[in-house]
Amino acid sequence: MKKIDFKTLITILFIIMLFIFAFILSVGYVLSNIDPKNKLQGYAIAISFIGIFATFGGAYFGAKISGENASKLSKKENMINDLRNTLQYNNKILDKFNREGLSFELEIYLSDRNFNNVLDLNGYHIKFMQLKSNYDYFVKTNNFENIFPLLSYEFNELKEKLNVLGDNLFKCIHKIDIKVQKLVNQQGYDNFNIYGYGSGLNIYHDEKENIAIVEISYNNEIEKVKIDLIELNKAINYTDIENVNLALKNARVYWHKFKFKSKEDIRNFIAEYYGDYE
Repeated sequence: MKKIDFKTLITILFIIMLFIFAFILSVGYVLSNIDPKNKLQGYAIAISFIGIFATFGGAYFGAKISGENASKLSKKENMINDLRNTLQYNNKILDKFNREGLSFELEIYLSDRNFNNVLDLNGYHIKFMQLKSNYDYFVKTNNFENIFPLLSYEFNELKEKLNVLGDNLFKCIHKIDIKVQKLVNQQGYDNFNIYGYGSGLNIYHDEKENIAIVEISYNNEIEKVKIDLIELNKAINYTDIENVNLALKNARVYWHKFKFKSKEDIRNFIAEYYGDYE
């Protein structure tokens, strides 16, 4: 449930008070006109009427809040019991996860970024796919059956978020690859192969001339071909970048909401529940 901010709460309270005031004035006025000799009694009746509803309303909301708190407490108790029963397996998985540097890499490569040109996208794609490959291997080669269900669920859900980001990046790289081949072909090269680096293209930026340079294999030799960076950037459009940014944001938000990223997070959660947390 979405929390109501302070400003909205004040506005709601003001509207309720305004409604009560208007109700008392209007009902009191009607009743006082019925019996002009006891005008004040009409307003007293209106106030009493509001008091009755306030009493029943207070009782209802009190019971509702009490029930919700009891439900939350019950859920947390169940979480604590499940965590304690699976603690050994949870710690083993999380220790390995952090020891292999995956938590650190997720923080780095899921951070907010500005993709100013295709070279930025290409470079990020290479690094991200290395991370994704390591993460997929970790999920595939470790046993998640005996760990806390929420932890297992979060690891698998994050895998799906990374898949979506990887797919959007690949679409951009595919367009860049087609554009590079076209621009190289325009310079008289035929039957050549573009060298790749990891999952991306071996393209880098010549800052002095502000151009892109791509390495190709041509007639059994390696050649460096200069490409107009402005033309190369036409390979992708605003929508492509937005799709990548959205997928990156979704993955980042999900990772930040991870309940337990280390065994220390589990220990602190349990300690806080038992009141040992300062």
